[in-house]
Amino acid sequence: MIPYLIAVVALPVQSSVSFAYQPPVGATFKYRTIIDSNQNMGAGMDLSSRIQMDAQTKIVSRTAGLTKLETKTLAVKVTAPKGSPMAGQTAQLEKMLMGNTTTSTIDRNFKPVSGQSTAMNQVTQGMMGAMGTYSFPNKPIKIGESWTTKMDVSKMGAMAPGMKISGNIPIVCKLVSVQGGDAIISVTMNGTMQMEASGQAIKMKLESQGTSKVAIATGLSFYSDTKSSYTMEVGGQTMKSTMTQTMRPL
Repeated sequence: MIPYLIAVVALPVQSSVSFAYQPPVGATFKYRTIIDSNQNMGAGMDLSSRIQMDAQTKIVSRTAGLTKLETKTLAVKVTAPKGSPMAGQTAQLEKMLMGNTTTSTIDRNFKPVSGQSTAMNQVTQGMMGAMGTYSFPNKPIKIGESWTTKMDVSKMGAMAPGMKISGNIPIVCKLVSVQGGDAIISVTMNGTMQMEASGQAIKMKLESQGTSKVAIATGLSFYSDTKSSYTMEVGGQTMKSTMTQTMRPL
């Protein structure tokens, strides 16, 4: 009995992890994001595409816990199946994204507080796989614990002029493990959004699973991998599509 009690007392106490987005001011980071979308609606309607974008983020300043960022796209390559509707739009999309520079302000919990109102800001940050996917909890977290935030999809309307989008998608984050000074965080999103375009009502269901590796001291992400599936109901028809997104430092 005594050896058992000694063993129990000797077990390491699981410590909590506190996150804060506070990368060093003046530092510059480069990332490559690749987004593969697969949406084949039949003959002549393959809307699949691949977008590869290299971007650079500079930590401009920090005041009262708010960090100002400047992000610039360095290179963009868009590809689509030959002869598909998307194939004729690749050059236009590359031109729209190339050389785009945006600014944003992020709080300690990795939530944007400004600079996300324009379509180009949302496109750029979405491509980086950073904003709008997860945020840090307000309290220390232990391995295995979860926290929940919400994604307001109405802000995506700026990316699709003429379309109204509503809904809140819950984002469930979980601290999976701690490896030295880094944390592995899983991100799960399951929810629905309502869209309306030209008087046509559209209902879309989103299911997404992702993983990110984050430096605990700075809040910077080393990599992220996300797989998502979409089910859209419009005009009595159901259409499905999938998307994978990876982000790696250059």
